[in-house]
Amino acid sequence: MLYHRLSWIVCFAVALGLSGGCEKSKPEPAKSTASPSSEAMPSDAGKEDLQAFLRKDQPAGTAALPSGHPPIGDAHRPPPPAGSDALPPGHPPLTGADAAAAAPAARLHFDPPVEWKPEPVSSSMRVAQFLIPRIDGDTQDGQMIVFHFGPGQGGPTDMNIARWKGMFTTPDGEPVGDDAARIEKTKVGDFTVTTLDVAGMYNDPMMLQSGGAPVQGVARMLAAIVETPGGPYFFKAVGPVGTITENVTAFKEMVNSVKQE
Repeated sequence: MLYHRLSWIVCFAVALGLSGGCEKSKPEPAKSTASPSSEAMPSDAGKEDLQAFLRKDQPAGTAALPSGHPPIGDAHRPPPPAGSDALPPGHPPLTGADAAAAAPAARLHFDPPVEWKPEPVSSSMRVAQFLIPRIDGDTQDGQMIVFHFGPGQGGPTDMNIARWKGMFTTPDGEPVGDDAARIEKTKVGDFTVTTLDVAGMYNDPMMLQSGGAPVQGVARMLAAIVETPGGPYFFKAVGPVGTITENVTAFKEMVNSVKQE
């Protein structure tokens, strides 16, 4: 009986030892070399939340400003200077050269030939208007008109020159060629002046609308665009080819006399 009890105790102790040895000898799991799962990386929504959090103390409207730039807002905008009611909101006051450039420019002065007869202008856009007396053999007088539309008005110089040239055709209705038109660009004082000398059959719809008579037969135009700080001035003399040809020198002298008043 005692022998059997001792045998059971020994077997129980051996079993406990074997059990402990088995637990200790169990291999450790291999370490993974794969990248972290997507659950460990911030999602796009998480990134947006993070960025929103980092910006939460940033003044509104300064996200695109350089680092250290003061915020822009009505509270930080200086009050408009006196006399600047016509300026856009927030525009700095005009001083010195800026104010001089923005001031109304003086009118252009020129000396018309004494033989030309002044006429009342028929439009607020006309600075002056003259009758050019016809020469013997012509049945019509010529006319010279000076236009001015204000700063930045009137259109590009080259476009106006091309438009004026386009009013002339050959007797069979074809556009006049380059040999029928002379275009020159010169300087008169501080002004850039572009001149046009063109001849042919003349058709100006605006002249007819303003009550002018169409030029009979071959016509000639002497035109000049004088670019000034107050906007371009447009000189246009047109009439029968003989009468205008007689006044080429007078027209050039008038253009060369331009100066700011």
